[in-house]
Amino acid sequence: MLKPQDLRNIYGRSHENRISSRDKDIKGPNVIAIKAIVKGLVLVQLTFFLLFCYIFGTLYVSNSHVKHLGVVFVDYDQGLVGQSVWAAYNQLKGDDFPTLYPRSPSEYPTPDSIRHGVCKTDFWAGYFVSAHASERLAAALGGGEAASSYNPADVVTYVWNEARWPLNVESDLATNFVKLSTAAQGAYHALNGTGAIRALNLSSPQAVAALYNPWQVQSINIQQTNQGPRTVYNTIVVVLIIIKQFFFLLLINGVCSTFKLYLRLKPHHLVFRRLLGSSVATITGSLLLTGAIWAFRANWIVNGNQFVLTWMTYWLYEEINFFFIDAATAWVPAPFMPSVLVTWVIMNVSSTLQPIELSAGFFKWMYALPAHEMYETLVDIWSGGCNPQLYRSLPILFSWWILFTPLAMLGVLRRCHFAAIDFDKEEAAFQKRFQEAKEFERKRDRERSRDLATAAEKDSIDQEDDVELANILRKQETEIRSLYSADSRTRYGPSIVAPGTERLG
Repeated sequence: MLKPQDLRNIYGRSHENRISSRDKDIKGPNVIAIKAIVKGLVLVQLTFFLLFCYIFGTLYVSNSHVKHLGVVFVDYDQGLVGQSVWAAYNQLKGDDFPTLYPRSPSEYPTPDSIRHGVCKTDFWAGYFVSAHASERLAAALGGGEAASSYNPADVVTYVWNEARWPLNVESDLATNFVKLSTAAQGAYHALNGTGAIRALNLSSPQAVAALYNPWQVQSINIQQTNQGPRTVYNTIVVVLIIIKQFFFLLLINGVCSTFKLYLRLKPHHLVFRRLLGSSVATITGSLLLTGAIWAFRANWIVNGNQFVLTWMTYWLYEEINFFFIDAATAWVPAPFMPSVLVTWVIMNVSSTLQPIELSAGFFKWMYALPAHEMYETLVDIWSGGCNPQLYRSLPILFSWWILFTPLAMLGVLRRCHFAAIDFDKEEAAFQKRFQEAKEFERKRDRERSRDLATAAEKDSIDQEDDVELANILRKQETEIRSLYSADSRTRYGPSIVAPGTERLG
């Protein structure tokens, strides 16, 4: 069994020159440390509590906002089938069911025109009854050739774009459309049950099948998006992009701190290097991300042009996040940086979890967030232009980029400025220590120049010199540590040690 002494032997010096926690010399620092921990705990807990409330609020009673998903309904039949669909909708409509907006066939003369309207995002989907559907069904009930040639798939159809928030449109649109079709069959039997039975040719199996299964709802999917990884395109990918930029920035700050580049190089050289490094990192990172998406696309139908456009969109989004984090680490006080970063992450991913139409009105401000507009742009690319939001998404994305880029570059000047100030403080402290050492040496020389009465007296003086020298060294160590206070250590931004520089002094 491992004993406490064995643990001490592993790191033998970990217990050297330690004092008790009850020692009076540590009482003051202990109190300060406890207060700092309590303040930090309150800040962290409050930040995460508010973020939990925010993200839960974006999804709160989202089912009751399904009514905000508009669906164009066109009845080309103008008969019993169309009446049955509308009667079924009146039974199903509510907060948890998409809203059908009836339009005349003159406004949408063909199913292609409905598809075009859905493609332009005039509506989330389209639902139509084929022309002469009621006549074909009535003829099929009489048996004969009409029953044999009757096609139940050419009656009711819905048009949708699965690329737009696939999980939401599947559950809120496709599932409800199937439910509407089933309810419409019941409404048809209620409206025309007696007449249908009278006209039914019982000797024809096709006629009986037409009565009990008058139609099968069909789907026109503008862009099929049923591959497994689709669930993370608007969630985990959004988060990982931000985290990746944060860690890369830690690496940059670590290199600059290790080699004191903020003090040695001119600011415009550092700005150029930062721009070059961020460009290389974001270009390669977005390329690898796009390549991973394409590698696991399964049966997703996308082409090379869409690959390049997806790459460029992710590149812009990565650039925005890099410069946001760079600017934040330069200007936001270090104790608040974790709260700022996690808030930025949650705000962005919340804007892409589901269509904003399914959230409360307060959250419509999320249209201004870069992650939401990035995803809107990607949907337009993936569905071949069937999400024409570029008039809004691209200006918003470039506005974020234009805002954060100069702030980040100005942050480099700020870091260089404080690096020079810290160097001046260190130089002044060094000169002070140097003067104290000179005075000490002069004093010791004067004392040694005197005639010593006995060797014992000489030894006593040497011991006093050693004690005084030790006190001076302790004072110098305290001053050195004061130069690297919390403000001094963090004003350049958080950092990590770059690989290969761990042993550099």
